[in-house]
Amino acid sequence: MSIRDFLNRFLKGESGPERRTTERIYAGDQVEGTLRDLSEEKAHEMEVRDVSTQGVRVACEKTFPSGTLVELKILVPDIFQGEPVIQVQAKVIHAYKLEEQRRYRIGCQFVHPDAAARARIEKLISWMKVRPIR
Repeated sequence: MSIRDFLNRFLKGESGPERRTTERIYAGDQVEGTLRDLSEEKAHEMEVRDVSTQGVRVACEKTFPSGTLVELKILVPDIFQGEPVIQVQAKVIHAYKLEEQRRYRIGCQFVHPDAAARARIEKLISWMKVRPIR
């Protein structure tokens, strides 16, 4: 999809109403991880673009259809104690690739994260709010 097509859809209201109810925090290029379709063995490298308490938007070379259940492994910065990965299941809400982009942008909604994963996601968001963006 070209930028022109995307903007035309957006301006015509075809992108749908805003459903997000929590603040998204921009990640810059500082948070990476892997994304894996639960029906496959192979994990694909990703970069986190932004995150909220309810979901994440990532950049990945592979696309996934809406509704696909995936496993996200988000590598957390050194400031975290203990396990260096947030592991959580999510559902793909949308995926798109603009003409000039080399990777797909994939929006995912977390699916029933346990208390430990929620706490680590909130800690990641707190860190992202105060860290310098590169």
